[in-house]
Amino acid sequence: MATNLQFITSFQITSSQETTDLDNIFTTEYDVYKVIFTGFSTVGTSTGNINLRIIDDSGTVDANNVYDYTVYEIKADTSFQDNRNAGFGRIDRLMKIDQSPEVFGSVLYVYNPKSSSTFTFFHWQGSGKYGGASRGFKGHAVHRVQEAIRGLRIFEANGGRPYDTGKISIYGVR
Repeated sequence: MATNLQFITSFQITSSQETTDLDNIFTTEYDVYKVIFTGFSTVGTSTGNINLRIIDDSGTVDANNVYDYTVYEIKADTSFQDNRNAGFGRIDRLMKIDQSPEVFGSVLYVYNPKSSSTFTFFHWQGSGKYGGASRGFKGHAVHRVQEAIRGLRIFEANGGRPYDTGKISIYGVR
C-alpha cells in the first residue's frame, strides 16, 4: 500500500457526545483514506463501544442491516474474543472506551468510499485501556451497498455512555 499521506481535516472532541458525524470527508481524489482516532474516553465511569455507520452522498446515515464485520478483541486480563455479524445495522467495536485517564485509539482504513460501482471496505486496529486492563482490536468490515459515500458516523451504541475527549484526523492515501 502507498504510504504518502495527504492531510484532509481533523475533528477535536471537546464536549460530551454520543454521536459524531464526520461529514463530507471523502472525495474522488483518493481511493483509500486513513482515519486516526486518538485519546478517546468516556464521561464518568461507564464503559462503552464506539461503532460506525456510513453517511451516503445524499447525507443519509445508513442504519440498515447491510454491514458485515469481524473483530478480534485481544484482552490482557482474560480470553481473546472473536465478534462477527453479517447483515448487521452497524460496524461494531471500532473502539472500546473507558473513563479518563484510560484512553483508547484506533486507525481505520476506508477503501473506495466514492465508488458507486463497488462496496466500501474497512479495516482497523486499535488499542488502549478498558476496565483497568489493556485491550487491542483488529477488525474488517464491508458496507454491502454499491453507492458513493461522503462520510462516517461514529457513535456509542449502548446509550447514556458519552465520550468527551478525543481527536480524529483524516488523511488521503496516495
